[in-house]
Amino acid sequence: MANLAICKLSSAADSVDGMLYVVYTRFDTLDCSANMIANGELYAQHSSDGGITWSSPQNLTNTQTPGCFPGDCYSEVYPSVANKIDENLHIFYQLDKGYSYDLYPDDPMLYYKMPITRQDIGGFNHLPSGFELFPNYPNPFNAQTSISFRLGEKSRINLSIYNLLGQRVITLVNCLQDAGEHKIIWNAKDISSGVYYARLEAGQGSRSIKMMLLK
Repeated sequence: MANLAICKLSSAADSVDGMLYVVYTRFDTLDCSANMIANGELYAQHSSDGGITWSSPQNLTNTQTPGCFPGDCYSEVYPSVANKIDENLHIFYQLDKGYSYDLYPDDPMLYYKMPITRQDIGGFNHLPSGFELFPNYPNPFNAQTSISFRLGEKSRINLSIYNLLGQRVITLVNCLQDAGEHKIIWNAKDISSGVYYARLEAGQGSRSIKMMLLK
């Protein structure tokens, strides 16, 4: 945790299974603006034992913009988790696009719906062993980006792209895939600029990453 700062924490408790959830902003000195101000990422963790132990941090946004100038930064701050938990955590947060509130007083408020699964041990969606979705590269991107993932075992997967309204934009993969690492290229030349989510489903679990399409 060296050189990292964690702040702006919001929490929620599930009245059904007693799970605790926290969402917070984490700053990394490797992702700083041109003015050397760190950009934030949203992270989430959960606890099934009243906060004694916590799951590993999960990066929800993955929007690194090192060296950005005001108006081009992607720094997620001030998350607020809704008290009501159904099959999802409902998170609102501010996208800080600059490092001067005088210049950018109208930074947008965004919504993130994070799927969870209630099980005996509780927590986020149960993932098959070795199942991982990596941040796309480049991000932000113009028209084309690569999405990589790893499967620990042969699995039927679905990799789809969604917009901020939760509408499916395109399905990139929907088939049986061998174990190992895979890379998919998404060519979004006919898609308008904006924020999108890639969601990888395998078995009973899923992973999501946030992507910025800029044209």
